[in-house]
Amino acid sequence: MDLIGRRDLLFPDLQARAYWAFAAISPLAKPAREAVDAWHLKLAQEGMAAFAAGLEGRERLRTELAGLLGGEPSAYGLLHGTTAGLIALAHSLAWRPGDRIVIFDDEFPANTVPWREVARDHRLGIDVLALAPFATDPERGIAHLEAVLRRGGTRLVTVSAVEFQTGLALPLKDLAAACHRHGALLAVDAIQAAGILPLDLPALGVDFAVGGGHKWLLGTDGAGWMYVAEAARERLGTAMAGWLSFAGGPRFLFEPGRLHDEREHVPAPQVFEGGSSSTAAVLALLAGVELCRAVTPAMAMAHVQMLHDRVEPRLVALGFTSERTAFAAGRSGTLSARPPHGVRLGLLQAALARRGVVATIPDGRLRLAPHFVSTIAEADVLVDALAEAVPEAVS
Repeated sequence: MDLIGRRDLLFPDLQARAYWAFAAISPLAKPAREAVDAWHLKLAQEGMAAFAAGLEGRERLRTELAGLLGGEPSAYGLLHGTTAGLIALAHSLAWRPGDRIVIFDDEFPANTVPWREVARDHRLGIDVLALAPFATDPERGIAHLEAVLRRGGTRLVTVSAVEFQTGLALPLKDLAAACHRHGALLAVDAIQAAGILPLDLPALGVDFAVGGGHKWLLGTDGAGWMYVAEAARERLGTAMAGWLSFAGGPRFLFEPGRLHDEREHVPAPQVFEGGSSSTAAVLALLAGVELCRAVTPAMAMAHVQMLHDRVEPRLVALGFTSERTAFAAGRSGTLSARPPHGVRLGLLQAALARRGVVATIPDGRLRLAPHFVSTIAEADVLVDALAEAVPEAVS
């Protein structure tokens, strides 16, 4: 079944006339809601006996993630979300005093706070690079990074696959190659990319990647994922291990005399799955990933770019400044624009909401993020609502 533009099928209860905020929070898709409802009913009816179904769902999710993002299912761990994954990474690398981390300016705080915290605790250096060169000349951005890496001492570079404000997609393969030339690792916050951009993490050379389920993957909050390349697994310690981070961890619950067995850690990234987690959120994410695989990110991107092409000229005509890059490789599911002079984004967002249009306004931008279910009719509703709302938002 062709799911492109089928908002009516996948989001039949969505009230907004135009929902262009998938870069923030996805509404709960019908298959995801049905999966959660079925799990809750099973749990209500069977109690502990339902646990096996939850474990099966977790393993299916690893397989689906591998199918969507590349690699083997064993390369994926299931955590509570992007931030949990980044914290686990930051505290599990074997740091040495004086090691350096490269971060970028204007990143979402989830991908800066853990690194700044670990840098303080382990006396590491932080280099902050500008993202701006990548928007106009990616080669210049890579050259700036290489200049820092040539100084030596950098253990890790961390970046978002897609920047949350502007929608700029970073050249991950070139970044990974630059890192590896100088002995550094590349960690990627992929929450704004997974499900909408075609990604093959092993082919890109990414060492670590993390993401959450509640945006382009069409799941809900409380479930996320971590990818660890095989060659990078030995670089991670077990500082974030819990009672389920060991081979045969729960065995003592069923066999006497096993409580204090000497046990080996399971390999990363599963070692970070240290305790109980939300089965409902995992099953919702599983349903969402299955939808994304059915459509394919390549088809989703083609559809979304068609919608962006339709909306962008109208935005510019209304006085907005588009931040969409001129080169296709730098584009993503997000179209961001600076507002005209005097327009207050808070007032604009409220005026759009009164007209049934949902969009977000991070860091001084109007951010428009449709998905493969979004329709041409929604695009027209959006631009008509903007034409009416802009005068109401002038301070």
